[in-house]
Order: sequence, then C-alpha cells, then structure tokens
Amino acid sequence: MKVLSLQKLSSDDEELLKKAGTVEYLYVPASEITEDTLDGVDVILGYDNKITDLLTSNDSVKWVQAWSAGVDELPQQLFKEKHISLTNASGAMVPGLAEQILGEMITWDRHLQHAFVSQQKHTWNELQISRYQELADKTLLLLGVGHIGQQVAKSAVYINYGRGKTNNEDDLIEALQNEQIAGAIMDVFKEEPLPSSSTFWQLGNVLLTPHTGGDTALYDHRVVEIAARNIRQMAADEIVPVENVVDLGQGY
Repeated sequence: MKVLSLQKLSSDDEELLKKAGTVEYLYVPASEITEDTLDGVDVILGYDNKITDLLTSNDSVKWVQAWSAGVDELPQQLFKEKHISLTNASGAMVPGLAEQILGEMITWDRHLQHAFVSQQKHTWNELQISRYQELADKTLLLLGVGHIGQQVAKSAVYINYGRGKTNNEDDLIEALQNEQIAGAIMDVFKEEPLPSSSTFWQLGNVLLTPHTGGDTALYDHRVVEIAARNIRQMAADEIVPVENVVDLGQGY
C-alpha cells in the first residue's frame, strides 16, 4: 500500500503507519505534487484543493484521510465518481476541546477573566462573594448528536465550540445585551477572523477564543491513529476503510 502524506509527520507517526500494515510511505507538500507523484498512490493523508485537477486523471487513489472533522470543502462528488473512500478526523480534537470548554466554564463561574484583567492592571479586585459560583449541581444541556454540544438556558451560559453557522448572531447579541441569558462562551463565528467591529468584542458577558478549541499538539498523532486503525482492519487485497467513513451521498 503506497501512502502519500501532505502533512509532515513525526518519525514516530511514520513508524505507526508502517507497523499498521505493508505501507510504503512518502511525504510531499501539496504544492510539489504532480501526476507522476500520484501515480501508484493508494492513500492520501490530508487534502489540498491544489491536487483536485490531478485526481481527475488518476486511477490509483482509493482512499483520502481528511485532516479535519468537517469535509465540506473537499470535492466529494469527484470522490464519489472515482470510487474514492473519504474518512474524516472526527474525534481527534475531542480531548483538548473538552478540556478547553471545561476550562472556560470554570473561568466563567470563578470570574477568572476579571482576575486576569486585574493582574495586568496591578489591581487587587475582589468581587462580591455571591458572584463566585460553582459548577457542582448545575445542569448542562447538550444539543446535537456529534462530539460537540451547545448549552443555552435562561440565566445560564450559551456555549458554542461547534460550527459558527449554527449561531443566529443577531438574536444572540440581543439576548446578551438584554440579559435574557447570562452570557456566552464562543470559539466559532459566522465570519472568521471575527471583525474588530463585531459587537461581541464589546460585550462584558462574553468569553471569546479564536477557533482554537480543538487545537492540540497531539492532533496530528490522533489523525494518524485513525488512519492506522483503518489500515490494520483492511483485507490484504482491498483498501476500504471502516472507521470515520464519510457518506458521500450525505456529505458527512
């Protein structure tokens, strides 16, 4: 099995792939790939739309392992026509994402954001004791069937670490300004980077992060683990992944 990676992997991750099966591994940046590079390649790790035109005339690639959970930007119709299996990286960001969400929730309840600001100003700023809350015995509502959920309730906090397009931002801003909800913790937005003119920057009851919730030094390794597990489960004479497979008819 010839595996072409568009991602520069660590030597440990290269070895993980090779141990998963009979793998011939090579790394080539997308900008340097030619028709000859793709000749005989069975599997592509990562994707870049720069190689889409080259794939139209290629008959060897059988599987693409995307480097993200979302695959909206990949040429799924082409994959379907050429019978190329597509797998995503769903799950690779979950440990870091869960820790960041929990950290933001603790930051919110314990008012750590105010402590950070006071520290920068060299100010000893103690809030009223009743403002320091605890997570214990509070209710968390998760919306969605995937790895990532959202929370919203009256006098509670709206959290979105999923997709920016799920936010009705105008209504959310109005609810925040009118204190219909206590606040929001957000990592994703309809427009990114978030414009400096956005009202979200001005609201004191909002905690923002720049779509870094899933970022972790272990991300690449976890995607390689997904690919390696798929390789181990394949029959010797066929390349058909079984984990994290994208339904090309549904698009996810």
